[in-house]
Amino acid sequence: MLPPQITKAIDYMQFTTKYPFSNKERTFELKKSFMQNYKVMRVLPSGLTSHHGHNKSDKWLNVMTGKQCETIENQREFVQNIISDNGVFSRIDYQITVTDGLTVDDFRQWCIDGKVSGALAENGIKSIVNDATSNSETTYIGDLKKRGKHGIFRCYDKAIQLNLENFKITRFELEERQKRAQVTAKRYADGMDIGDIIRQRVDINDTAWIELCGTKSEKLTRYKPETIEHEFDTTWHWLIQTCAKSLGTKIANDEWNQLGQGNFDLFVETMNKAYNTQREAIINNICTHNNIDRNQN
Repeated sequence: MLPPQITKAIDYMQFTTKYPFSNKERTFELKKSFMQNYKVMRVLPSGLTSHHGHNKSDKWLNVMTGKQCETIENQREFVQNIISDNGVFSRIDYQITVTDGLTVDDFRQWCIDGKVSGALAENGIKSIVNDATSNSETTYIGDLKKRGKHGIFRCYDKAIQLNLENFKITRFELEERQKRAQVTAKRYADGMDIGDIIRQRVDINDTAWIELCGTKSEKLTRYKPETIEHEFDTTWHWLIQTCAKSLGTKIANDEWNQLGQGNFDLFVETMNKAYNTQREAIINNICTHNNIDRNQN
């Protein structure tokens, strides 16, 4: 049996710079920004977007998804250059991907056995289960409601996401936000291994995990705290770039092959149900906070 294939890389970056990103040809498409409080964005042929016109900043917000990160020949050198040019990271995702090795089930068992520790583990462990198959699709370490401030760790089957059958591809991913994003970016730029960065936040008392991630540093370099000018809402970016495109493609394929079987209607029904539930909760919170009787005419 062949040994498992393991890759460690950055899978998402979001950082501000004084000037927008550009390519050698200086080609880009100017569009309306989909990021909160930004007016316009430059879209490079690679897909990288640079957003400008925030009401509290004259900086450019640059967003690189996993596909754009994959094209970077030397990610550590790239991060070093961003920091040396006074760029500030507000989000950075580190991932370890294992093919034909550790599985999501292995990780879930570690959680059940109480082997998971670290700062994020103190905020809870939650598995998102597929209602149709009863299979766990993603297990989260941390507080999902506070991920924008504290970050989150997730383990999921990448093969399912890529629609690959008969493959076992497990993704372990740490999402760092705000000040921690900048701190870990500096540590990475200074040579810290991604496995070490992950173990500082989520660690597992198991030989297989330790062998996968590598040594955990006992002493960490400290950096002067930097101010993140404002927070960014990246949810819409993810929905537009990932969910919207995937959903559109799936709908078109199902129409052609006549395999839809009402799934799109179910999708819309589920989305409306979630919207109505959240809207009701917001209204109830407002009424409770202001001591208002909803039933009052």
